[in-house]
Amino acid sequence: MNQYKIRYHFSNDFYVTREVETKLDKSAVLKEFCQDERISFEDKRGDLLSFLMSDVKLVTVEDENANSFRMKTAGF
Repeated sequence: MNQYKIRYHFSNDFYVTREVETKLDKSAVLKEFCQDERISFEDKRGDLLSFLMSDVKLVTVEDENANSFRMKTAGF
């Protein structure tokens, strides 16, 4: 299984993170978890999050299994 962090960026300094474990590759994860108009999920703290994809400016998918996993800064 692959582990990914999906970040839905709403602005330069605000995003929410979704952690997933799946057999999909990175490209398929991006398609699978961004195709709905409304995204809803429970984060690792147990908070239920829901938002419209039309409000999202950028989506990043980071592979947690890679040795070079590190936070990257997104710019608009």
